[in-house]
Amino acid sequence: MNRNIYIGVGVVVVLVITLTLSFLSDALRIVKGTPKGDVNGGNYYDKVVTHRGVRMMVQPKDIVKTGRTAEDVPPLTDPKFVSIDEAVEQKFLHTDLYGLQLFDGENYRFYPLEILAWHELVFDQIGETPIVVTYAPLTDSFAVFENTSELDLAYSGFVFNNNSLLLDRASNTLYSQLLGKGVYGVNTGSALTTYPSSIIQWETFAQSHPDGQVISSQTGYDFSYELSPYGTYLVSRSIPFPLAHESWSARLAKDGLFGVFHDGGAKAFDVVAIISESNGVKNDVFGNRAFVVWVDKFGALHVNERGDERFVRAEKAALVDEEGNRWEFDSMTQSLTFDKNVRRDVPAIRIFWFAWASTFPQTEIYGRTRKQGFVDGTFVGEISPVDEGVRIEVDEAAIEGGAAIVDFEANEANE
Repeated sequence: MNRNIYIGVGVVVVLVITLTLSFLSDALRIVKGTPKGDVNGGNYYDKVVTHRGVRMMVQPKDIVKTGRTAEDVPPLTDPKFVSIDEAVEQKFLHTDLYGLQLFDGENYRFYPLEILAWHELVFDQIGETPIVVTYAPLTDSFAVFENTSELDLAYSGFVFNNNSLLLDRASNTLYSQLLGKGVYGVNTGSALTTYPSSIIQWETFAQSHPDGQVISSQTGYDFSYELSPYGTYLVSRSIPFPLAHESWSARLAKDGLFGVFHDGGAKAFDVVAIISESNGVKNDVFGNRAFVVWVDKFGALHVNERGDERFVRAEKAALVDEEGNRWEFDSMTQSLTFDKNVRRDVPAIRIFWFAWASTFPQTEIYGRTRKQGFVDGTFVGEISPVDEGVRIEVDEAAIEGGAAIVDFEANEANE
């Protein structure tokens, strides 16, 4: 099957905003008002603030309730894996759609979009490490975290910049999937531990790893996994909920890019540009840290720390530097090793451009932009959606009625 069937005939889920006090549980509620303190360019706080007795890094007004509950989006707590042939026989996978790939030390595992879109959280174990695979459908973003014994992660029904917030029931804390840390509640500011992973097309996975394992569609739930629960959302121009800071006109809102951030800065990378402009290997420095961003032979993007060495090409399971040294790639840790030197994996999240740019409005970019052509660095000028050639429409009546849809159109010249 192809993706047109998946996105074109999907079951459309109605998303509703509740613009009043919203309760997750008796112990965790979203308070009213605006905390004191200076916000950053993304309109949230770089440090933890306390407002009405609640610790937070995101303003309460920007924590939005989608209207969906844990009953609507049940997590998979005991996923069953089948062979590639068995998965094909189940007839729910689409050749050109993608999913998340992990290596367990013996086999590659594939967590398909078709499953993740319905469940959003999949609890699993790699070796002795318990993990949770997360998918945020409104920002089309994947992330994997270690599921430590201190955590009790669950679906919250809340988003920030349309990106999912995970609820830790043990501490009554909301964690941002994108930021990878607590943003509201007791453990605000505490970081989740990212587990190395990569994004790959299903067809490529099946051809590259014939002995690989795939999550079975026999989950015990009566879901039509061959269809999208969000209909045509992935290719439409609608953004369901308001953003804390609207800033995306450098690219089309739903362009999928890979973002990397740290205390010194943020940068978004276009996979196509890495291949076409850098021959698949981009040596980079931003925020005073050196990285190598590269694409392996399967089309998966990786980011690793870098020292003084400069890499020139990717080979099977390795990167080669300009001195001819071969740095071996570990599929499990996704680190690079030469002699006794190790270059660790750096978390990179695939995400819609509008969510990345709204959260990191001063982000650097590596790729083509709508008005300045190819950019490797900061997009110069105002990066606001209210820009020449772009019209934003917000249905005020819909907002008053409890739902908001932001839609926009761009002149062909800008696309």
